[in-house]
Amino acid sequence: MKKENKMEKSIGESSAKWSNMFYMASLLILSIYQYVKTSVLGAEFILLMIGLVIFFLTYFIKIKGIANKNKN
Repeated sequence: MKKENKMEKSIGESSAKWSNMFYMASLLILSIYQYVKTSVLGAEFILLMIGLVIFFLTYFIKIKGIANKNKN
């Protein structure tokens, strides 16, 4: 398997970003709809929250790693 070049890596990151936004928006809309209809937060809301926690954890880990690299 060959190593990705910069363009392929950029395309992959862009695709992941857009698909992640789609899933998050879909889960948010479905969660709001379900809450309005049944007054219960279902599995969609839990999946949305887990996805957001994972996103922010990885974001802060990456930011901290970049900051530590720049200090050294």
